[in-house]
Amino acid sequence: VTWEAIIDTLTELKSQWALENMYLVSYNLEENQKLINVEYIGIPKLQAAVIMDDTIRENLNKYIPYRKIRDKFKWKWLIEEFIKGNLLYPTIMNHLNLVLNKDKELSYSSSLYSLLVDSKILEFKKKNEKSQIFSPHYFDNYKSLIKNIKDEISFTSFTSGLIKQISESAETRNRIARELFETLKSNNKNMFLNILLKNINENKELSSNRNFYNWILEKIIANDTSFEMYGLILVMNLLQRGKNE
Repeated sequence: VTWEAIIDTLTELKSQWALENMYLVSYNLEENQKLINVEYIGIPKLQAAVIMDDTIRENLNKYIPYRKIRDKFKWKWLIEEFIKGNLLYPTIMNHLNLVLNKDKELSYSSSLYSLLVDSKILEFKKKNEKSQIFSPHYFDNYKSLIKNIKDEISFTSFTSGLIKQISESAETRNRIARELFETLKSNNKNMFLNILLKNINENKELSSNRNFYNWILEKIIANDTSFEMYGLILVMNLLQRGKNE
C-alpha cells in the first residue's frame, strides 16, 4: 500500500481529523532490522484542509521528475513536499529545466496547481501575518483560502495561456521560454519584464489584448509576493505543444 493511496482513502472518507493527527514515518531498513534515516512527518491543519479538496489533492498527489544524474531521474512526491511546509516552486523549476532540455515531458496540470497553491498560501500568510494563531480561518478549515486557490486556477489557466499566441513557431516560443526561465533562476524581475514585454509588443494581437496585459500587471508587475510563480506559469505555457506539433 502506497502513501498516495492512504492519503486518498482518508480524504475520501472525509477523515480530516485523521489527517491532522497522523504522522508519516519514513525509514530505511538495514540488516538485522536496523532502522536508519528515520523521518517523522506531521500534517499541519492548513495543509490538511487544502488536500481535503479532491481536485487539489489529485493534482498534488503525484510524483514528478526534478533532476537527472547521469542517465537516471530523481522524482519528488509533491504532496509530501507540501505537507512538510516546503514551497513547491523549486521542484517545479527543476522539473521545467528537464523539459527545456527535452529530457522529460511537461507535467502541466500538477505544476500549475503546485505553483498556484504556493502563490495563494504566500499571499494568505502575508495578509494574515498579524492574526492570532486561532484565527477564524483556523476554525472554518481555511475555506476562503481553498476557494481562492480554485478560483485562481480557473482564471490563470485561461489567461496565462494566451502567451502561446506570441509566436506560431515552437522554436521561437522555446527560445523565449528559456530566456524567461534564466531570469527567474537569478530572480531578476526587471530583466524578466524586459524580455516578456519586448516579445509581447512584437505581436499585435497579443499586445492589444487588455485582459492579458491586466493579468501581467496584477500578477507580475505589481506582485512582490509571488511573481516568480506566475512567471514560471508563463514559461510552462510557452513550452506546451500545440495541437499540430
